[in-house]
Amino acid sequence: MARILLLSWLAAFAVAPAVADEAEAVFATRTLRVGALLTAADVELRALPEHRAAGVATRLEDVVGREVKRNLYAGRPVPSSDVGAPTVVARNTLVTLAYRRGNIELTTLGRALDDAGLHEPVRVVNVDSRLTVVGTVAGPGVVRIGTPGGAVGAHP
Repeated sequence: MARILLLSWLAAFAVAPAVADEAEAVFATRTLRVGALLTAADVELRALPEHRAAGVATRLEDVVGREVKRNLYAGRPVPSSDVGAPTVVARNTLVTLAYRRGNIELTTLGRALDDAGLHEPVRVVNVDSRLTVVGTVAGPGVVRIGTPGGAVGAHP
């Protein structure tokens, strides 16, 4: 009798799946397209096996209010790299390039080569000189460049 109980007890452990460590992760509650701003209704926390949690957002605060950079699908975890700061400068839009040194500020017109959020780097082509520079988004339609030597290269 004891032998049967022992065998049934061992069989129960052999059949039962091993419980892996789980972490909480952010999941999309509906499909979201590129450019959408995430709200609290768009995401939820769920358990996710720890071995699958690499690169996945783990806190709602990290994604709510952010912009979708790659499509997110309902019921799938939200990778941290697929959301970012809301776009302030859109690709191919005209922006003001601003350079300041002391009391002097120079401005000119440029065309953004990438999308970028506030305080993010963005490549811009100076419309007059055709030089590509890298600057930081300072506000809607405004990109600040650090030094005149910040030019990346000429593209005639």
